[in-house]
Amino acid sequence: MKFYSLKTTIAALSIFASLSSTAAIANSPKVLPTFATNVAEQLPAEQVNFQLSSFEADNAEFYLKRGNTRYEQKNYKEAIQDYNQAIKINPNYVQAYFQRGITLRTIGNFQQSIADFTTMLSINPNNAQAYLNRGVSYYNWGKAQKAIADFNLALQIEPDNAQAYRNRGVARTSQKDLEGAISDFNLALQINFNYAEAYLGRGIARRTMGDRTGAISDFNLALQIEPNNAQIYRNRGVARAALKDSKGAIADFNQALRISPNYAEAYLNRGIVRRMLGDSSGALADFNIALRIEPNNAQVYRNQGIAYLRQKQYQNAIASFQTALRINPKYAEAYLNQGVARRSQGDLKGSIVNFNQAVRINPRYAEAYQLRATTREFLGDKKGARADLQIAAELFLQQNKIQSYQQALKAIDQITIALLDKPYF
Repeated sequence: MKFYSLKTTIAALSIFASLSSTAAIANSPKVLPTFATNVAEQLPAEQVNFQLSSFEADNAEFYLKRGNTRYEQKNYKEAIQDYNQAIKINPNYVQAYFQRGITLRTIGNFQQSIADFTTMLSINPNNAQAYLNRGVSYYNWGKAQKAIADFNLALQIEPDNAQAYRNRGVARTSQKDLEGAISDFNLALQINFNYAEAYLGRGIARRTMGDRTGAISDFNLALQIEPNNAQIYRNRGVARAALKDSKGAIADFNQALRISPNYAEAYLNRGIVRRMLGDSSGALADFNIALRIEPNNAQVYRNQGIAYLRQKQYQNAIASFQTALRINPKYAEAYLNQGVARRSQGDLKGSIVNFNQAVRINPRYAEAYQLRATTREFLGDKKGARADLQIAAELFLQQNKIQSYQQALKAIDQITIALLDKPYF
C-alpha cells in the first residue's frame, strides 16, 4: 500500500472541512431569540436621566419603564439597576423579573436569568412566557434537554404557541432528533405560515438529514418573508455548496455579508468554498477577516490551517492548528489536520502523536485511524497499520462511507499479502 500523497490527503481534508462547516451551520441558530414581547411602554430617551420626583422614586412602574428604555439603548447594566429597584419596591412585580431575566440573558448571565423566570413561576405557575423564556436561557446555556422540558410545559398552557414549537424544534435539532424537529417546525407553520424562522429551522434540519433540495426550498420560502435576513442567505449558501453549486453559494454568502458586514460565519463559509475552488489566497483573506471579528473561533483557525496546507506553508498550518487547539483542546479534527501537516514535513512520529490524540477524543474517527495506518506502514509497522485499517473499515461501513470502506479493505489485503510474503529467519 502506498503512502498517500500530500495532494490526495489535502483533497480529502477539504471534504472534511466542508462537512465540519456544514455541521456547524446545521446547528445554527446558536442562540434562540429573546421574546420580550410584553415590553412596557417606553420613555423617550431624553427623559431617562431627569431628576426623580418623590412619587417616581417610589414608583416601581417608573423604574420598569426607564429600565426598558435603557435596555433598548443597550445600557444593560443601568437597565438591570432599574429592574432591581422596581423589584425592591414591589417584590411580586412579575414584569420586572421578566425584563431583568431577558436582560441578564442578553449579557450571557444565563443562570441568573433562569432564576428570574423561576421566580415568575413561583408567583404564577401558569405563565407560559416564563417557561418559554426559561427554556431559551437553558438552551443558550447548553442545556437542551431542560430547554425542551420547559417548552413542553409552555405548550401545555398554550397549545397554539408557534414560538414554543419553533424553539423546541431548534433544541431537538441540536440533539439530533431531526424527525421530531421537523414535526415541531411543521406545527409552528400550521399555526403561523408566515413564520420565517420556522422555515429556516426546518431547512437546517432537512439539510442535516441530507435533503439539500428540500432545505433550499425552505430557505427560499423564508427569504420571501424576510428578504434581508443574512442568516437565511448563509444557510442557503451552505446547502448550495453541498450540491456543488459553488457560484450560487458564494453569491449567497456575498449577500449575507452585504446585509451583515460583520458576519464571521459567512466569511468562514465563503472562505471554505473559495478554498475548495483552489483559491487559497482568497480563502485566507476571508478567514483573516473572520478572525478579526471573532478572534477566538477555533473553526476558523482550523480552516486557515488547511488553506496554508494547500499552499505548502506547513509551519503556518501547524501554528493555525495549534491555536485552534488552544481554544478548543478537544478539537479532534484539528489534531488530525496538524498530524497531516507534520507528516508533510517528514515528522512521522509527531504525526502519529496527533493521530493518537484525535482517536482518543473521538474513538469513532475513521479517517484518523486510516491516516495513522498509512503513517505506521511507512514507518515499517505493518501489523499496527493493518489493525488501524481494520478499525477504519468497520467504522466506514457503520457510517455508510462505502467508497472509503472499500479502499480500506483493499489496503488491508495489500498489507496482509506483504506480511505473508515476509521471510522468516
